[in-house]
Amino acid sequence: MGAVTGQVSLATRATVDQSVAAAQAAFPAWSNMPPIRCARLMNAFLALVRPNKDKLAEAITREHGKVFTDAQGEVERGIDIIEFACGIP
Repeated sequence: MGAVTGQVSLATRATVDQSVAAAQAAFPAWSNMPPIRCARLMNAFLALVRPNKDKLAEAITREHGKVFTDAQGEVERGIDIIEFACGIP
């Protein structure tokens, strides 16, 4: 108990500012995209997430200290949300 299992690098203020600026720059194009095209992108995202769900759960376990089965449930809930977004059109 209490053992260090890994180290995490924190983002600098400049990295966060760059990320926010990139998101703001992308928003107009994304918000004007037809729903069917958004759904296609979300389906492509879903195709990447599904086969990697255990790897994602392992990352959640390492980074947040969650029990693996809880992390798997969290990933499954995320998949449910992506599937919902795929059905928007």
